[in-house]
Amino acid sequence: MMKRLALAALLAFLACSAFATKPCPPPPCWTPKAQFDPAVCDAKADWIAIGHITKLVHHPAGYPLNKDFTEFTFVADRWIKGGEKLSREIPFHTQWCTNGEPMQTDTGTFRFWGKNRPDVPNAEWEYLHFEKVK
Repeated sequence: MMKRLALAALLAFLACSAFATKPCPPPPCWTPKAQFDPAVCDAKADWIAIGHITKLVHHPAGYPLNKDFTEFTFVADRWIKGGEKLSREIPFHTQWCTNGEPMQTDTGTFRFWGKNRPDVPNAEWEYLHFEKVK
């Protein structure tokens, strides 16, 4: 009887884990020691800009997700790398893994490291990292 219970528990565990989502990869600009590395981010970014945030909308998802899926527009005031031919206003959506860091506030100035939007229909903009400029 005990073997049957153990086998049933194991099968239930395997069935549940087969439907679990894969974990997100580590943030693209972080070292293995879980620290932000600006040199790594600079190398991976297609563009870097300083600007501000407009149109911030929070979409908090409660349990079991416990994540704020924000949407906002980054307005580039100054390009540091690339971007001269891009739109000054770039809309972003926080997703589960891509653009995983939600925007908390629209107050202040921010530095963004971003990727060019792929040339396919309905492609989303991607940022690698952002930080508030002091």
